[in-house]
Amino acid sequence: MSVVVRTSGDPLALAADARRTVASLDPEQPIANVSAVSDLVAVSLSQPRFNVVVLSAFAAVALVLALAGVYGVMSYSVRCGRTRSASGSRSAAGRATSRRSSSATA
Repeated sequence: MSVVVRTSGDPLALAADARRTVASLDPEQPIANVSAVSDLVAVSLSQPRFNVVVLSAFAAVALVLALAGVYGVMSYSVRCGRTRSASGSRSAAGRATSRRSSSATA
């Protein structure tokens, strides 16, 4: 059985009065775990809050890894794009792409 008492002050300060009132109604009724509702709410929300924090941490790590991957792919494509366009313009002009390849074939 649960008993809830609304108070405007400190709820634990009224615990002794609540125990006496319940004992006067039923002396054999045990009274245990006297606590404030705010404490009960905090305890019930602690596990979901922890889950959200851990999930957010993993999401942040995933975001950083994704950004690093996109940066790497873009950097590679820009670097290779310059090399390919330069070699394409050389071959279009009729020049060899490098001295080694022309000397190796001669």
